[in-house]
Amino acid sequence: MRIGVLTWYKVVNHGAVLQAYALEKCIENYGHEAIMLDYQRNLDSMDDELMKKIIRGIKRFNLSGLQARKALPKWNKDKKELFEVFRMNELHIGEQYDIDQELSATVVGSDMVFDFYEGYNPFMYGKNVVTPFIFSYAASFGYITEKLFKSYSESGEIITLLSKFNGISYRDNNTGILLEKQCGIKNCVKVIDPVMLYSFINERTQWDTGKWREKKYILIYSYTFNMDKATEVIAIRKFAKEKGLQVISVGYYHKWCDINVNASPYEFVELFKHAKYVITDTFHGTVFSLTFGKQFRVVVRNNAFKVIDLLSDLGIQYLAKNDLQHSLNSFDKAPIDYIQVDRQINKLRQESMDYLKQQLITTEGKQ
Repeated sequence: MRIGVLTWYKVVNHGAVLQAYALEKCIENYGHEAIMLDYQRNLDSMDDELMKKIIRGIKRFNLSGLQARKALPKWNKDKKELFEVFRMNELHIGEQYDIDQELSATVVGSDMVFDFYEGYNPFMYGKNVVTPFIFSYAASFGYITEKLFKSYSESGEIITLLSKFNGISYRDNNTGILLEKQCGIKNCVKVIDPVMLYSFINERTQWDTGKWREKKYILIYSYTFNMDKATEVIAIRKFAKEKGLQVISVGYYHKWCDINVNASPYEFVELFKHAKYVITDTFHGTVFSLTFGKQFRVVVRNNAFKVIDLLSDLGIQYLAKNDLQHSLNSFDKAPIDYIQVDRQINKLRQESMDYLKQQLITTEGKQ
């Protein structure tokens, strides 16, 4: 079968692109052809109000922020080119979702595909998608709360569209609650992110150039302007000095790091593979750390709902802290027990595989 995939694969973000790649590979591993469906995205964010922009600008108005802004134009240009090469080489990209491409089904997800805070995109709920069957994999409403959903002008259309899905799986508890309480949709299944589902076993060798194999470093994965607070910087650099490690930032520019790597998705995987420790404040930084069995710590920010959900499912919610100094001190005192964690990941992986496989079997049986 030919299966369409609707996800934010065009975003210049390592987590978004690599989860799209992983979902494509999982579908192919079941003997089907995966096609990334093209789209034109509405980016009218609810956060684009003038006052919110001013507040963000004030927070970033410091020496580190100014230095980052100076470096960013070329950095972002180079980064975009790296991602374009990866997409061209690794993703099977088709026509737009509303064009008949002889697809048996479309899977919506993973990532924040149900989120409308960053712009309302009805096609992510199946509107005008030209396939006989539609189901979701690890979809997320992102930062949408019950209050915001109930007050949103398009919530009625969203409920109607989602009610027509042949199957719905979600990534975080907030999404599960919205699906059940606000959309009235029962029997949804919680699954893991495609990165954890796929595991990148072959890519760990295929994408390893040897460049980072002998390096000793702490890997930082945090968006530009995040993790630049003086207290966090001092704590990380002190820990790195004690361990005799360099501090490397992957994907985003942080002036205070020893090395900033504008990594392709290939090199991103390679850097995670060889890192001694990982410090992140992102969901996919957490996912890749777990997938690669890294000793890591997470700084909780406004993404706590999805990070803590995942860590709680694995029984290691203690890793997520606001106090980075305390977290770093616990690296040696409380290392992650990957025997126990991997056992739980494998359980969740099997449940997620069962869901995806069942959706594909059901689609095939109705051809």
